[in-house]
Amino acid sequence: MELAKSAQGCYVAYPLDGDLDQKYFVEMMIFDGCFLLELFRKTFSPSLQNINDPVFNMSCMRGHLYHDLLLLENQLPWSVLEYLYHHTPSRPNLRGASLTSLVLNFFRQSTADDQILNPNFNPPGKILHILDLVRCVIRSGLKKTSSQQPWQENKGSNLSHRMPNATSLSEAGIRFKKGKRECIMNIEFKNGVFTIPPLEIDDRTGPLFRNLIAFEQCYRGRAHMITSYAFFMDNLIDSREDIDFLCDKGILANWLHNSSTGFTMTPPSWSITTLVSPTM
Repeated sequence: MELAKSAQGCYVAYPLDGDLDQKYFVEMMIFDGCFLLELFRKTFSPSLQNINDPVFNMSCMRGHLYHDLLLLENQLPWSVLEYLYHHTPSRPNLRGASLTSLVLNFFRQSTADDQILNPNFNPPGKILHILDLVRCVIRSGLKKTSSQQPWQENKGSNLSHRMPNATSLSEAGIRFKKGKRECIMNIEFKNGVFTIPPLEIDDRTGPLFRNLIAFEQCYRGRAHMITSYAFFMDNLIDSREDIDFLCDKGILANWLHNSSTGFTMTPPSWSITTLVSPTM
C-alpha cells in the first residue's frame, strides 16, 4: 500500500477512485509482480521448476512471454518488482543473484540476445521498468568519443536527407569493417572506413526494437539513442543487395525463421529495414 500512489502515477490512464480501487490496484501489482519473480527465479534455476508447469513444459510459452513482457504497454514499475524481490524469500541456490541478473537471464534466449544483453550489468541510475532496463543494457557499452558518432541524434541536422545505402557508399569508395561485439552502437567513421559492430537478427529483434523506439518517443527523460541507431541502420539497408553486402562483411547475421527451410543464414528477399525502421 505504501507504494500504491507512486506506482499508480506510472499509469496515467488508470485513475483510482476510493479505497476499493486502490486495494484492487495493489492486489494486481502483487499478483503480476510475484508471477514475474517466480518466472525469473525458476528460469535462472531449473531445479525449482515443476515438471507439470505449463510455463516451462510448453516449448512456445517462453517465447510468448518474452514478447509480451517487453511490450511498452505491459510494463510493471521497477519499484514494485524491487520491493517484492526484497520481501520474498530466495532459495539457497539463488543467493547472490540480483534482480537485474534474474531479469536479464530470462531474456537471453538466443545468440542475438547474448550479444546485446550483458547479465553482469549494474544499473547506473533509476530504472523505470523491464523495457527500460533492457535499453540501458544495450547502450551500456557505448564509448564516449570527442567527435559525434555517425548515428547519434543531432538536433540541428535535417533528417529529411537520407544517407546513401551501404552498396552505394561502397561503390563511392567507402569501406566497411566489422567492429567489436561490445556494443552495437559503437559505430565509427574514420579515414573513409565505417566500423560497425555485428548485429545478429532473429524473430525477436523486430518487436524488441519497435518497443524500445516507442518508449524513447513516449518518455521525455530518455534520449533517442536506440531510435537514432535504428534510423542510421535503416539508411544503410535499403535493398537485398545491402543485406547481402553487410552479411558478407560480417556486420549482419540473419537467424530469422523460415517455415520451409528452418533457420538460415541466407538473407531474406524482403528488406531488413522492416525490423529496425523507426516508423511506428
